[in-house]
Amino acid sequence: MKKLGPKGSKLLKSIHIIFVSIWVGGVASWLPLLFGSHVTEMGSTYLTYLSMRAIAWNVIGWGGMGSLFTGILNGIFTPWEIWKYKWVTVKFLIVSLQILFGIFFIEKRLLENISIIETEASSAVSNPVFLENHFWMQWGIAAQCCVFSLVIFISVWKPWGKNSKLDPKSA
Repeated sequence: MKKLGPKGSKLLKSIHIIFVSIWVGGVASWLPLLFGSHVTEMGSTYLTYLSMRAIAWNVIGWGGMGSLFTGILNGIFTPWEIWKYKWVTVKFLIVSLQILFGIFFIEKRLLENISIIETEASSAVSNPVFLENHFWMQWGIAAQCCVFSLVIFISVWKPWGKNSKLDPKSA
C-alpha cells in the first residue's frame, strides 16, 4: 500500500488530533454536568440529561468516530501501521474499547435515565434505577477521562517496540 508523504502524513495527523480533541473535550464537558448536578430537582436534572445527550450525539460521537477513522487511516497510509508497533496496536484496542464502552455502557444509562424522567416526571429523581444509572455514569465518565490520559501517555512515550511476529522486516 502506498504511504503518504510527509505533508500528507502531517495533515492526516493534524485532522486526527482535532478529532481526538473534540472527543476528549466532549467527554470532559460531562464531568461538571454529572458531578455538579443535584439530581434532586427534576427540571434542572432533565435539562442536564438533554444537554448530555446533545453533547454525546453531536460532539463525543463525531469526535470518537472521527478519531477512530483517522487513526485507522494513519495506520494504513503512514509508516506507523496499526499492527507494526505494539504501542499503536494497544492504542487502537483501547480506543475501540472506549467507544464500545461509551455506546453500550454510558449511553445506555443516559437514554434509560432520560426515559425514566420522561415517564415518571418528578418521582424519577428518587427512582433507584435512575440513581444507580447516574452513579455508574459518573464513574464511567471519570474512567473514560483516566483512559484518555493513558492513551495520551502511550502516544507521547511510545513505550513498546515493534510487533516482531507481525512484521516480517523486523525478523
